[in-house]
Amino acid sequence: MRELKVIGSFSRCPYCDIVEKESKSERLLYENEHFTVIAPYCSKVPYELWILPKDHINHISSFDQDQLDSLGKAIRSALSCLRDNMGEIPYNYMFYQLRDEPGYHFNLKLQPVTTKAAGFEKNTDVYINTMPPETAVKYLQGNFQDGSE
Repeated sequence: MRELKVIGSFSRCPYCDIVEKESKSERLLYENEHFTVIAPYCSKVPYELWILPKDHINHISSFDQDQLDSLGKAIRSALSCLRDNMGEIPYNYMFYQLRDEPGYHFNLKLQPVTTKAAGFEKNTDVYINTMPPETAVKYLQGNFQDGSE
């Protein structure tokens, strides 16, 4: 798996670094005791959100009850922000986890269906996203001002 190879090339888990750095950034949408919800720097689609545990845990089966409750709250918060600010839109969510890989960091990705992958994306696997993640977070928090008022 290509992702594991990249993770192994770092001295520290890159997801742990993301959690640490993004918890202080304008891409932070929500956090609780155990989880951080961010609009990732390189979002594939507009309003994409990642839900990451603050502790390095590789699989959902390793979460205790308090962590599972916090995960539920993080998911509910992310979906509520999407619904409250964008209406009822379809979305995909993907759980990434590896039980037998202690170096892996559990992550959940939410991708609202607001655009369609076209020829360029399908051909190159490079995505064109017209929504900067910082703007997406402001919009989802209800703080976006476009200056046209």
